Amino acid sequence: MDTDSQEYHSSQEASSQLIDGEESEQDTFKILVATDNHLGYLEKDPVRGDDSFNAFEEILQQAVKSEVDMILLGGDLFHENKPSRKAMHVTSKLLKKYCMGDKPVSLEYLSEPSDNFSEGIETVNYMDANLNVSIPVFSIHGNHDDPSGEGNLCALDLLAMNGLVNYFGRSPAIDNVIVKPILLQKGVSRLALFGIGNIRDERLHQTFLRRNVKLMRPLDEDSEESWYNLLVLHQNRVMHGPKNYIPENFLDDFIHLVIWGHEHECLIDPVYNPQQHFHVSQPGSSVATSLCEGESRTKHVAILKICKNKFSIEKIRLTSVRPFIMSDITLADHGLDPTKPNKVSSFISKRIRELVQEAKDDWVAKNGRTSRKRRMYSEGDDSEDEEAASESNNGEIVVPKPLVRLRVEYSGGFEIFNPQRFGSEFIELVANPRDIVQFYRKKTGNATKTAPTAKAEMDAVDKIEKLDTARVENLVQKYLAAQHLSILPENELEDAVRIYVEKDEKDAVKDFVAASLGRMQKAMQTRQNIEIEEALLKEINKEKEQQAIIYARENPNGGSLNHKRSTQNDDTSMDVDDEEEESDHKEKAKSPAPKGKGRAAKSTLAAPKAAPARAAASASRSRVAKGKKVLADDSQEEGATSDKGHGGGDDDDDYEAPKIKTSGSSTTHVILDIDEDSGDDFLTPKRGVGKGKGKGRATSPVKPKATPAKQTAAAKKAAATASSGGASGGGTSSTARGRTPARVGASQTSQGPSSFVSAIGSRKKKLPGT
Repeated sequence: MDTDSQEYHSSQEASSQLIDGEESEQDTFKILVATDNHLGYLEKDPVRGDDSFNAFEEILQQAVKSEVDMILLGGDLFHENKPSRKAMHVTSKLLKKYCMGDKPVSLEYLSEPSDNFSEGIETVNYMDANLNVSIPVFSIHGNHDDPSGEGNLCALDLLAMNGLVNYFGRSPAIDNVIVKPILLQKGVSRLALFGIGNIRDERLHQTFLRRNVKLMRPLDEDSEESWYNLLVLHQNRVMHGPKNYIPENFLDDFIHLVIWGHEHECLIDPVYNPQQHFHVSQPGSSVATSLCEGESRTKHVAILKICKNKFSIEKIRLTSVRPFIMSDITLADHGLDPTKPNKVSSFISKRIRELVQEAKDDWVAKNGRTSRKRRMYSEGDDSEDEEAASESNNGEIVVPKPLVRLRVEYSGGFEIFNPQRFGSEFIELVANPRDIVQFYRKKTGNATKTAPTAKAEMDAVDKIEKLDTARVENLVQKYLAAQHLSILPENELEDAVRIYVEKDEKDAVKDFVAASLGRMQKAMQTRQNIEIEEALLKEINKEKEQQAIIYARENPNGGSLNHKRSTQNDDTSMDVDDEEEESDHKEKAKSPAPKGKGRAAKSTLAAPKAAPARAAASASRSRVAKGKKVLADDSQEEGATSDKGHGGGDDDDDYEAPKIKTSGSSTTHVILDIDEDSGDDFLTPKRGVGKGKGKGRATSPVKPKATPAKQTAAAKKAAATASSGGASGGGTSSTARGRTPARVGASQTSQGPSSFVSAIGSRKKKLPGT
């Protein structure tokens, strides 16, 4: 990169940073950001069982102390896909304790609820007249708490239905992801909050390559402050395989800031991406769920401030997190005798005690003698008044038992010992006595091992690590490779076992066996005069192979047990396309898509053809305001050209027109439209009021779509009614009398967009392109 380009990117990065004193409180969003809370992790452990709840309570306390406007969570709120009753109870208790109250919420909600939330959620929780919410919580799902099972629900759905969180970012179809933002306003600052809940990385990677991920960008207006676009997602950021991650250049360049969940290492300071011109912040987890180097970093949450088109991040260290220290030693470097295992064991034991003391000293140095209440639960005592950093009778500070991991490189003839038996010596000193020590050997150039004892040692050490990283379907596949099943298709069995293990679907295998036997019995009943056993077995095997082929064809990305799970299953295995299609994508990925100011969401990778922003071009939509019926036409989709064979077409009757409904408090929601004339995927927000407590009401449900003929007839009838009403002097539209406004027929959509009247005033606005 040349000097001029570097100076440009540096100035651009600096211009987006919010400097102290620049913001005004009434125009500044103040958001507490956290990810990967993993509530319920090791909840049955007598020492570490409450660590996740303690950290989460500290996060909520910090939100109250900092007087934030909202809390944004980046996925994996729960550790288990089906949290225990204790986990759900404690989480609900904490949210009610710290996020409910009489404090007014100064955020205007400008979106259509049906665009952001699940069915049955009528509006954001702080606008629900039956709830008193002081700090709204917005959260996407992660890979641990993703929707699954019957009804395709997750734990966040339960919290959302009870008004405790605002759950967003779930895509109905994982192979065609359309993301509509939550539109919020505070003063003159406007925020578009995009959310992408976890989808299996291989599948989402492939969906990006196919240009089937679309972020519906809100349209900036000259008379208004531009939108600040904030994206939160929960995916692999680090490459774990060719397609087992999401590159940053896949994301659209109109995004200003990305909150990246799923990665547990705390890298919360924003990093500027000069290619995509956005910042990335990775808050990391609030509780250590594995003993690795990334988890040993200091845990933080962030206070994000957004004023107009600038932002700032203040990181806050979590003080309730259990201390964690890691170290490596190489036995051969310390002059130890491999023939004296007792001395080797004593040396390792001494080193562990030193690490324990280092962890305690570091914890005291960071926390000092600050009196800090233990969170909801404590080790051995349920009292909420117990102090984690209290002083004992002799004045000594009580420090939580630390997590310690010592990696021991034992090449050079040293023998390993049982880590669990060895750890019993430190039960009173550390929180993880069973896995303090991890033995490993450095990889050498000699790939073959001649000594059987060396191979046995390696197998003993690597077995646990291999099991930790192995996938269930791969283990089942290796096992079935040595077997021969007569009736059950192996590929479907692999998926059933995986769903049973990963999603805790206890009936997955049973349902699969019952379905397979039923299909086989039905198929065999159609075959007549099979009396020889060998012929019967041959027919059974033929039918099994046919069922396996059908299953693989219908589930190219892995099975989902359709009677138990819906298309949102994002943990199924991802089969990539054939080599020819992959090479085609790679060739086209080399040339980035053109960028431009004011352009819509564009993937940086070229695709064989442009994917439509919706299933079909939207029909003309009716707007009603103060007894007046005004029609707004939407033009053609992006990618819809005069050639109908390239993704275009005028399927005007395939889209249900949303309608504005005003409440008694003059509150209205913003309808998100698409401006297809501009060739991009824009959302046109309609101005509305959404601030206050208990002021909002949900919009009326969308009426069933009508055919073009019915639309035209309805339009004529409405026009006749309006003209007759005008002649009589009443001037009352059909909507004012309680009837649904007429929609424009398909034949009328070619006239171009027309103006509409805002539901909160008679001021007219123009759709883009007029």
